Amino acid sequence: MSSGLKIAWITMIFLVLASLISNAYLINEARDLQNQINGASGTAGEALDAAIEQLEAVETEEFTMVVPIDEVIPVNATIEFDEEFQVPIDVVVPIDTSVQVPLQLGLLGEFDLDIPIRTDVPISITVPIRIQRDVPIETTVPVKLDVPITLSLRGTPMADELRHWREVISELRAQLPGPEDVQITPNN
Repeated sequence: MSSGLKIAWITMIFLVLASLISNAYLINEARDLQNQINGASGTAGEALDAAIEQLEAVETEEFTMVVPIDEVIPVNATIEFDEEFQVPIDVVVPIDTSVQVPLQLGLLGEFDLDIPIRTDVPISITVPIRIQRDVPIETTVPVKLDVPITLSLRGTPMADELRHWREVISELRAQLPGPEDVQITPNN
């Protein structure tokens, strides 16, 4: 064989070896990239599963908070008062007096005669008394209290929106491989 042919053969062997080495390197890098993609898919799937669980928890969650109220409320009102009462009166009125009675005695003239009156007069009566009046009230009432408020998202538009997003994430999760589908191949 001529030296030109030997050089061509050596060059060709060298090129075939370089091609085999570069192909082995590219295959190894492709496996590494596939393993990274599989690992990322598994991590993304776990994150989406966690997001779905959190959305379900928030959708059924009840939030309780205490709202402090410290206010002064003005009150301006008029109360109509119209009542009738029956007032029983049951008394004995003592009378101790003298009455002067003029007495005509004809020719003797006129005399004033003192007549003493001593007696007890019983009075038993029920008197109706009606009170009709508008009573104005103008004041302020201080209100200071803590009011617990519980909010539930069930049946609200927010719950419907969370349910919609949970369905969107579930559809996205269904498109990713599950943990059983991810296979990591060892590098050689």
